[in-house]
Amino acid sequence: KQWYQRRVAITAGIDCVFNDKSFYANTQPSNSISKIKFHLGEPVLWKAVSEDAIQSMRASKDTSNMQIVLNPNLIDPYHTAANLEHQLRRLIRDEREQHDLSTHWNDNLCHLLLPAISAYEIERAAGVTVSNEEFQHAVRYAVPTGFTFKGYPAQFNHLNIRQIFRECMRYVISV
Repeated sequence: KQWYQRRVAITAGIDCVFNDKSFYANTQPSNSISKIKFHLGEPVLWKAVSEDAIQSMRASKDTSNMQIVLNPNLIDPYHTAANLEHQLRRLIRDEREQHDLSTHWNDNLCHLLLPAISAYEIERAAGVTVSNEEFQHAVRYAVPTGFTFKGYPAQFNHLNIRQIFRECMRYVISV
């Protein structure tokens, strides 16, 4: 259920619902998550593709000799992300200490950033802009009165943590 809630939060709309046996096209006036009715058996809301049509599409493709081999990922993305975050936090803390500034990490706020990061990744990969109103409201609620949250998305095509840090330090975030 938690995965579903995260996915819904970053989905702009739903045009179809399908699995290996059924396919339903959304015929509702809106495809917005908040307005859709998921009564798949209601033909006014969802147009079902017949099972015969689905079977005929399967039969028209000879996949018996088709073999797809996926190469294993050479980098463990979870370990790499955790390692980069740890190193980046250390560099930020060290930089702030040189200017006699303290550093406190808000783990709740870090957790709230995950959907925003996913939305930025989807936008970058698929060209689909996802609304981030929920994210903005969650951050406003999480940031204590008198404090300010400023941030921006950044993407890097390397894992050099010192270079990432230098590039981040070049950005000027206005108050």
